[in-house]
Amino acid sequence: MKAKLLLLIALLFCAFGKKEKTTKNMKFTNHLTVIEKSYSYAKSLSTGKPEKVRINSELSDDTLYVRIFNYPMNCCIDSIGCSPELDADTLIMRVKEHFVEICECFTKFDIKIKIYPVQGKPNYFRIYKDDLIKPCFEGKEEL
Repeated sequence: MKAKLLLLIALLFCAFGKKEKTTKNMKFTNHLTVIEKSYSYAKSLSTGKPEKVRINSELSDDTLYVRIFNYPMNCCIDSIGCSPELDADTLIMRVKEHFVEICECFTKFDIKIKIYPVQGKPNYFRIYKDDLIKPCFEGKEEL
């Protein structure tokens, strides 16, 4: 009888216990929404000089405007998806390319993304391409 009572208490604790995941000194915010995104061929293509991926951002109220420059993508891209997360002072984004038909050429694009709600400007950025493990960009923004 005592074992059954302990089992019942354990089950209730698991069912109704604290479900929020916390890590010491880190705040995870997974409730960010991309409210607007667009892309165009990179302006650096007209100069003919190879340029690295770089990023800049601007915070206005609780909306973060992010611009990614020289981001490599397939030439035949139809649209993009973006899933942002905020981990302490780092904005982590995964950019997914959507195609009608994949071709074998790649070029660089400039991407604009508007994210809401953000409570403070991130100090560090990590951008992943699709499901790759290694980031395409990692670092601080360049002005």
